[in-house]
Amino acid sequence: MVRVSALAEGFDSSSAGTGLLRMEKTGAGILITSSGVIVTNAHTLAGAQKVAVQTHDGQQWPAALIAVSGEDDLALLKIETGKALPFAQLASAEQLTAGDTLYTIGNSMFLKQTLSEGILLGIGRKGAGPWGGGADAALLRISFKVYPGDSGTPILSRQGKLYGIISANAGQTAIAVSSSRILLGLEKFYPEWSGS
Repeated sequence: MVRVSALAEGFDSSSAGTGLLRMEKTGAGILITSSGVIVTNAHTLAGAQKVAVQTHDGQQWPAALIAVSGEDDLALLKIETGKALPFAQLASAEQLTAGDTLYTIGNSMFLKQTLSEGILLGIGRKGAGPWGGGADAALLRISFKVYPGDSGTPILSRQGKLYGIISANAGQTAIAVSSSRILLGLEKFYPEWSGS
């Protein structure tokens, strides 16, 4: 998992405003290739002029935007570190069924690097979006408590395979964009991806 910081700048137009405003939004993401491709939420990056990624070793890297789908709430970023990076292997969300046990790693201001267990409560399907594809498992509803900063946090199996990323809070549950939608974006916008 990585920490994603999106910086936006603009002038304060209020009557009391006198200067430049700097706003930073933070969330999480997950490396999905050894070459530095990261998947995160589109809403974390909205309006950002600069994006930075902090890796597990504490180093910070500027990130370039490869692709974004607001409809799917997904974005692909790329960092250049000059070395191979550890990454999560994507699994097909089509393999999941309600009742499956899944895991997430906390990234909020309250829970960092803590492992939580949840139950898959439901799978939402939808047809082609901006990233293409037919009807597939697009959204997952899981019994995780979500806090500010958890957007983009990976949803994992016991074996560490990636099944999606958290996108929203729905009461006492989390809504996650599934790995099926992530795979579509990789296939369409990152031809260097080998499929493994």
